[in-house]
Amino acid sequence: DKSTTCYFENIEHQKGYLKIIKETRGGNDTFEFEIGRPPLTPQITSLTTKGDNIYGKEETPLIELDSTDSTRVKYHVYELVLEGWSLVKASCFLEDEISLTGASSQNGVKDIEIESNKTTTCTFENAIPTTLQLQGQTNKIYWEIF
Repeated sequence: DKSTTCYFENIEHQKGYLKIIKETRGGNDTFEFEIGRPPLTPQITSLTTKGDNIYGKEETPLIELDSTDSTRVKYHVYELVLEGWSLVKASCFLEDEISLTGASSQNGVKDIEIESNKTTTCTFENAIPTTLQLQGQTNKIYWEIF
């Protein structure tokens, strides 16, 4: 008669944090972001920028997520780009504010690391495209913004 003894260790998922900063050029609006990690259903969060017609800014409170320290699965943050706006750039930094994490994608950043007990910050910058028209006259050139 043989017996086998098994030991199980409960490993608590470590948490990390994500903060999204939204910067705008040319106005303010409400922007939505999809935060996801397979196979989980993505969550949607929104931000309304505040400022003048030249520059707007807002950031989310810290969003608690499972850290990616012990898994190969990483997060993505995609912006649902509004009509009339262009996504100029998106980037994510680890808490040290030096190390980039993730890779650019069409509407955001994919493969983002979330470290245990630390905050990863993603910044998205949008602009309203401006049409510049050059009109030339003898000895005179001026710009009109429409």
